[in-house]
Amino acid sequence: MRPPSTFQWFIGNPVVGCLLSILALASLAGWFTGDVPALLTLLAIWIGAMAGRAMERVNAYTRWQREWNGMGGGGGGGMRLPSLKALRILAALIIWLIFAVWSLEAPADDPWMQTAAVLFWIGTAVMGFAAVARMLGGGAYRRQTKGGLVVSVCLGRPLQSPAVQDAYRQLPSSHESKAGTQL
Repeated sequence: MRPPSTFQWFIGNPVVGCLLSILALASLAGWFTGDVPALLTLLAIWIGAMAGRAMERVNAYTRWQREWNGMGGGGGGGMRLPSLKALRILAALIIWLIFAVWSLEAPADDPWMQTAAVLFWIGTAVMGFAAVARMLGGGAYRRQTKGGLVVSVCLGRPLQSPAVQDAYRQLPSSHESKAGTQL
């Protein structure tokens, strides 16, 4: 697997990727309120999407590198960070709660705010249905590799190969190959 480019390493860094994603979300919120032009919002969303893809690429490469280094039997090497899944879920719930309260408090006379609130609740419903489908096993996000590994050992034990002297004896000699005879 080829390593990511320097640019992908930079924007795939979790801190930089998080900041670029926040920039994209802030510009989207600014566009809803009319403070940010649409072109700037599209550019920020595009950069945020690039950061997301770069983060996935960097994570896939580091996972592959860890498994590749662990094939020798010496372990993955280095310290592994603990999973931050619970922290991510908590942060997502807090952000969702903030937007839910905001959508319920949106002024009824402003059509743009009502549109944003309706889009928020539609997005919530779609994400909820996707989460339920994934929990029931019908999700499209299943791992296709065996055991979730990117790299695996193909041969359990090495195959038998002849000794060097036997291999040289089986080669045709130079006078036999000139005569056109084959073994």
